[in-house]
Amino acid sequence: MADLIEEGGRAAGVRIRDRTGGGEIELRADNVVNATGVWADRIRPEELRTEAEVPRIRPSRGTHVTVAGERLPLGTAGAIVPAAGGRSVFALPWLGRTLIGTTDGDYQGPLEHVRPDPDDITYLLEAANAFFATDLTPAALTGAYAGVRPLISLPDSRKSVDISRRAELFETSSGLVTITGGKLTTWRRMAKLAVDRIADRAGPGGPRCRTHEIPLGEPVEPGELPLGGGVDEAGRTLLAARYGHAARQVLAAAAERPALARRITPDMPDVLAEAAYAARHEQAGSVGDVLLRRTRLGILDARVLCAEDAPGPHAVAVVLGEELGWDAGRVEEEITAWQVEAEAEGIAGGAPEGRSRRWELRGRPPRVDLLGGLPGWSVLP
Repeated sequence: MADLIEEGGRAAGVRIRDRTGGGEIELRADNVVNATGVWADRIRPEELRTEAEVPRIRPSRGTHVTVAGERLPLGTAGAIVPAAGGRSVFALPWLGRTLIGTTDGDYQGPLEHVRPDPDDITYLLEAANAFFATDLTPAALTGAYAGVRPLISLPDSRKSVDISRRAELFETSSGLVTITGGKLTTWRRMAKLAVDRIADRAGPGGPRCRTHEIPLGEPVEPGELPLGGGVDEAGRTLLAARYGHAARQVLAAAAERPALARRITPDMPDVLAEAAYAARHEQAGSVGDVLLRRTRLGILDARVLCAEDAPGPHAVAVVLGEELGWDAGRVEEEITAWQVEAEAEGIAGGAPEGRSRRWELRGRPPRVDLLGGLPGWSVLP
């Protein structure tokens, strides 16, 4: 959470509240950009809403589901699927699963955790079943997720499907630059708009954003990666695609200890070494960080990872604990935190609202010693 710092009526930085470690930090800058997506009109709303040209955000929820590839095999091709209401959805092969989505409807719930709408799940499965002549039910889901689009609301009250998806950039009286709207596929263009607006303040002829000249990552073919480390062929292929050249560092972590070459869940190629890499190089600090925000395993195999006493989250928590210095009690807390987050996000798809099995801490004794150090949990049975 953050507050805008003003000096002489101009934006001069932000005051940040650290929700993990506690305390506040002040960050000062000559220019401040508000790039907070669906929260964009909640940063200094009293300022934003006095500016006539500033539109408001009208959130729109999109729900997606995943099913096992063999339940809906697409090979390497995607399909545009007709759906009810004259709309279309997509069915795409994605990381060993088939992804079906998305929906588009006004959303007025909490933004911190956006659950897939059960009606949207039914809508997607009905469309897929009608088009592919399948019989998919919610029980066939391997995972589900939803997100909220920061659509730009115009003065009239049109449906979300009619509201502009275009990115918008504007300044308010304090000099705060806000960039919002747009979508996932336009984020680099949005960054360029914001950087160029800041560059304009230095006067004409100055430097411009160069994002279009800068490639992201360094790709590598699976066969170019070093052998050894115990990671199977499917895992090496995944690592090459996900990390590019940095896959060498993941394999190096696996080579340190054989246990890190093991899969997190039996049917997916993601390995425990990715948790170690995420802690060392990607600032991962929780099981959810690894399963939802560094890999996509929490969406692709959610039913397995959300099962009571599932070994995968335990294994990830232990690896993170070794990297971050957690004791057995902290490992237990982080496993519980994963369960709470998974339920809040609704990633298992179809679990009744509010249903919980093991969401509070339980004072169980530690199990076996693991990975040569941290007591508390075994990596895999």
